[in-house]
Amino acid sequence: LTTGFASDNIDRSIDRPDLRGVIAATTGDALRALADPNYTDDVGYGFGSFQVVDPFKVWETFRANLTTLQVHDVRWFEETNDAVYLRADVKVTPELLLVGGARWEKREIEARAQSLVTARSKRAKINLDYDEVYPSASFRYTPRRHLVFRGGISRTVGHPDYADLL
Repeated sequence: LTTGFASDNIDRSIDRPDLRGVIAATTGDALRALADPNYTDDVGYGFGSFQVVDPFKVWETFRANLTTLQVHDVRWFEETNDAVYLRADVKVTPELLLVGGARWEKREIEARAQSLVTARSKRAKINLDYDEVYPSASFRYTPRRHLVFRGGISRTVGHPDYADLL
């Protein structure tokens, strides 16, 4: 017989500004100045190596041109998870093992979101709260040393992605 519990409290904050602007075409020495000196990779097959730009150099060079804030979404999530489980293993015969158990889970999510681009944007809010028992049962039958039959059934839950909540 095995038992256990878990308790998690999670706070998340997601801030996603989308800055846009006009950047002139960059070629020649200006483009070479943006190259990452620490990254060169040989792609093989006789094509030789290639060079990539350094995203930090690109940001430092062009951040003054990023003047238009298209979207600025801010999301906050407060999540509480509590769970308790019980599991029992029973060896019915030397060849047959039965395993059964149950997990009780309680989940609470409070989510808020707001677009900060417009001054009149209202805050969206949602609360998700549920608790359920999730039973499971499985077996292992080994009639011979190199022959094993296994099977099981369980009730599970799929939690939503944060993007699907708001």
